[in-house]
Amino acid sequence: MEIFISDLDGTLLNRKGSLSGNTVNILKSLIKSGLHFTVATARTPFSAIPLLKELAIKDCMILLNGAVLYDPVKKRFFHSVELGKEAMKALQEAEQEGIQGMLFAMKEEKLCVFLGKVKVRLWDGYFDFSKTAHISSIRREFPETSASGLQNESVIYGLYMDDKPEVLEEMKKKLSLRQDLALDYYKDQYTKDRWCLEICSSNASKGHAVKALRAMMGGGEFTAFGDSRNDIPLFQACEKAFAVENACEELKQMASGILFDNERDGVAEYIKTICRRKA
Repeated sequence: MEIFISDLDGTLLNRKGSLSGNTVNILKSLIKSGLHFTVATARTPFSAIPLLKELAIKDCMILLNGAVLYDPVKKRFFHSVELGKEAMKALQEAEQEGIQGMLFAMKEEKLCVFLGKVKVRLWDGYFDFSKTAHISSIRREFPETSASGLQNESVIYGLYMDDKPEVLEEMKKKLSLRQDLALDYYKDQYTKDRWCLEICSSNASKGHAVKALRAMMGGGEFTAFGDSRNDIPLFQACEKAFAVENACEELKQMASGILFDNERDGVAEYIKTICRRKA
């Protein structure tokens, strides 16, 4: 069995952060015909699940950069990786008053989301919570609290935003000394002046999640697609891996080949070609 697994932003999605009509048509048709296709993304369920709804993906998705898996058929989350007590203490100490943070936790098989106590919520416009209202495994209450109030929760992922990079840079500096945390700090590609810091356990990555999927599916040959450094573990965990033309050089050096960029539907066109050859 062959499984195709793609990153979203910069890879499957175009520069506007959406799926092109051509990509939708290709993948929707192939998935309906039995193609095993899924995604590995740092995106939250609130943005990833509605975005991918039209494709009708049946295979489990890797979300929150590998901190959790999501079954789109049963609409449930599983195989979550916690930050751990000591990591949470470090996060509590690194948080600054008024910082724009969202923390995700698993509790009684439900995904819980905690929003930072701030006056202006930078995540508004990124996530439409109402679009996942049909998923019973997401708790519908979103309490306002910081890491200090979540020391007894099973936190799996943190997303912090700020329009002033120095705020997150200081937080990253404090947390980067810990080997039990994985950090991804970057400038958001869809806005003018917004910076993001993603935090999860060092045991959570797209690569670790692929290994979990492989065990669950009883094996298979995985082909990966990506564009950035957080796709390196994904590439390492798969038999074949392709970088899009707009990918970073480090990923291109690891790739089995280079595809058209994300504006020219490189991933979907490649999969269509492979499927035609095997037909």
